[in-house]
Amino acid sequence: MCCLKSSSIQATARDRGKIDRRAMRARGALGRISIDSGTTLDEGGGDTFAKGLAMRTTLTKNFAAAVPFIAFALACGCTAASPTSSIEYDPEPSSTTPESAPIVNGSKATSHSEAVLIDMYEGGQLSSYCSGSVIAPRVVLTAGHCVHGISQWKIKAPFANGQTAQSSKGLVYDWNTDSETVDPNLHDLGLIILDTPITLSQYPTLATKAVSNGTKGIAIGRINNGSLSTTALYMSQAISLSSGQSIGYPYDYQGSDIIQSGDSGGPVELTGSAPYTIVAVNSGGGGGAVFARVDLLSSWIQSTIQANGGPGSSGGGTGGAGGSAGSGGSGGSAPPSTTCTGGTQETEANDSYTAADKLTKLACGGLASTSDEDWFTWTASSKGISYDLVLSSSSDFELQMWKKVNGSFYAVTNTTPTEFTYTTSGAATYYLVVFSPTGKTGSYTLNLVK
Repeated sequence: MCCLKSSSIQATARDRGKIDRRAMRARGALGRISIDSGTTLDEGGGDTFAKGLAMRTTLTKNFAAAVPFIAFALACGCTAASPTSSIEYDPEPSSTTPESAPIVNGSKATSHSEAVLIDMYEGGQLSSYCSGSVIAPRVVLTAGHCVHGISQWKIKAPFANGQTAQSSKGLVYDWNTDSETVDPNLHDLGLIILDTPITLSQYPTLATKAVSNGTKGIAIGRINNGSLSTTALYMSQAISLSSGQSIGYPYDYQGSDIIQSGDSGGPVELTGSAPYTIVAVNSGGGGGAVFARVDLLSSWIQSTIQANGGPGSSGGGTGGAGGSAGSGGSGGSAPPSTTCTGGTQETEANDSYTAADKLTKLACGGLASTSDEDWFTWTASSKGISYDLVLSSSSDFELQMWKKVNGSFYAVTNTTPTEFTYTTSGAATYYLVVFSPTGKTGSYTLNLVK
């Protein structure tokens, strides 16, 4: 199992054909990973705060005696964790990374309702963290090292209306090691059987054959530039996947080094639109990353699903090359016709935060092209103002919002992809955007109650 107690970090043998799981933790004194609730994890090196790609970290290369070998540390977050509470106020500047300007859907995986946070328990105590995905109403896919040696799991699907479930039953195919190394002769896949179902409108498909070298995919996990989230998951930019056979990992894909401790088990999915196709799960990183392939265990996964309530809609299927959304036209064209009783019609062109419409209560509008997005702004005069901001649409539209403080923008965590319900933690100006993650068009209403 992956959890390492902070009281003792010891060297471990690095044998050929194995990946060092402790490489990331051997430098624990050099840096800290923060949890968005304010708790901290001793973890990683100072370079885990590297700039750039969401979820990116720089790990170490390790070499076995006389035989060059890249060592990948497993991406599982471990701590003697203290209890955390849900966010009560929208985030203060100290709890999120500032941005010079809002970036729409830059990293948060809001359109991936299948993505889940996994809290792992031993002896009734929270011990470590992983990521995963709901692949059937009662089955969660994750990494094998997030299952082996663990007695209980708590699951949260933040982008599926915050649904939660618990489990005391986990399965692995052949992952049977407690060592601090990853054995490339084992499949790093695990399944968690939920006590109660998590219901999605559609479940992801699972690859049943290998993807070709160069296929584009995204990795999803709960770490964002060193911060361990208890409320959200994040997605990487698209990376190229290729067979791990050439580096000694026949059961894995290899790709860019984009995962951090705590991302373990999160899905690696083809680019495109929902229902997404899962081709692998995050396994480890270090001078690159390895992702455990799901197609190699397709029969085992499907038989486990059938034995535990069966698949939901869109389950199963084959993995293809994947596609990306079209570029579409430019924003700012006339929105679809919509009736706005008792509200204010959006004013074009409000397609950037610098041209945002003022939102006072109810606003109506529409997205007219695949790249159209509508921006609004509102203000809170003081601390302690409760508000509920809700988007209703005829399509898959979502919301993102930022709080501007002292010239910097701080992303506010969604309550759901279409709602923010919080109490202000201070005076601020808010900027929000209505967009479609799949480039759809249609009308919407936006209601702010405070």
